[in-house]
Amino acid sequence: MESGLGGRTVARTVTPALHRLTVLVVLMAVVAFVGVLLSTRAVNSLTEDLQPAAAANQDVLLDVTALEGAVANWARSADPAAIDEYDQLLARLPGDQRQVRAFAEGDSALTLLVTQQENAIDAWIEQYAQPRVEAPGGPETFQARRYRVGQRLFGDVLQANQATAAAFGDRVRQASTDAAWRLRGTIAAVALLALIAWLVVSRSRSRLLSQVSEPLVELERVVHLMVKDPTLRARPDGPKELRSVIESLNALADATCSRSPRPRPGTPSSRPPTWRRWSATPSRTCASRPRVGASAWTSRCPRTGSRCSPTAPCWGGRCSTSCPTR
Repeated sequence: MESGLGGRTVARTVTPALHRLTVLVVLMAVVAFVGVLLSTRAVNSLTEDLQPAAAANQDVLLDVTALEGAVANWARSADPAAIDEYDQLLARLPGDQRQVRAFAEGDSALTLLVTQQENAIDAWIEQYAQPRVEAPGGPETFQARRYRVGQRLFGDVLQANQATAAAFGDRVRQASTDAAWRLRGTIAAVALLALIAWLVVSRSRSRLLSQVSEPLVELERVVHLMVKDPTLRARPDGPKELRSVIESLNALADATCSRSPRPRPGTPSSRPPTWRRWSATPSRTCASRPRVGASAWTSRCPRTGSRCSPTAPCWGGRCSTSCPTR
């Protein structure tokens, strides 16, 4: 049976499969690179921006809480060390606030929360903490109304910080989820491309086996059989190079048979050369095709005893309309 390759060479048969495989490998590399790049950016945004900003917002709360403790210590004991602690904390607070605001830039919702938190802290410092540390300290200086104002303003600070911390927490979780999904998507895409590449390789292997390997195996089998039966011929099949080899081999076998002593008519060896695989329907009549051995065309069939004409040679013990060529 013909392979359908026509005049295609081995290179033209193998090259398309190699091209498809190369495209898939390059595509896998590009997808893996882009996926890893996106995942790395997401992880960097999480670890270098979000988490430090969330930690700075927590430091803001710690600074304000420590400030409230220093103010309360001054109010109770009038200890000068409380004033020193208050000044140190007040100098450290703006640094943490700047880090939080720097991350909030570009995010309108988070910027609004950070602004509300800063306004609440400023109101507590200006309306309660700073006036209290500037006023005399000690138990006898306690004023209930001033204390209630301070507690209310500090409650506003805690509420604003809680809202800001919740917003940071949502963004940290979202960034972590995005990084995980990007990594999973990259792995899934590479695995899918690897599966497609495996399918392409399997299909290409099957095609190459049917178009190149199987004709070679068949040629090897016919060559071994030709040692025992010189009348056998291999059908030209497969790529162009293999067809050329088969045609040359058949021509060599025909030339060898033509130089060998002519057998007597009626002997089994007087049969004309036959194809190993031959179609039952000839493409043209025997009269128009070159004959191989004139005695082979007019001998009697050893099985039937009938005489075969030149246009209906003896074939396998009976007269046939099919005839081999050189």
